[in-house]
Amino acid sequence: MSSPTKTPHDAGPHKPKRRVPLWDNARWIAITLMVIGHAILKLIGESDTAYGVYLFIYAFHVPVFVAVSGYFAKSGPPGPGRCTGSSPTSSSRT
Repeated sequence: MSSPTKTPHDAGPHKPKRRVPLWDNARWIAITLMVIGHAILKLIGESDTAYGVYLFIYAFHVPVFVAVSGYFAKSGPPGPGRCTGSSPTSSSRT
């Protein structure tokens, strides 16, 4: 009997990737700043302090989003299943 060839997906037990708290915290800060920035939108016409906080948040959180998402982006052109969230092997199985 011949054994089926192993693919990298079947090679052995899957090791979970270690999460880096720095990046989780950076995402949390950026999301929190975005929520605060949207929450104080109605106040910026009435208060110079609120307008200053609004400008600071919007000057800061957009670069954080760009840096964090760029760090986690995968290089190379998108392949089959990359945009849909499914692997190419799962769609070809019957």
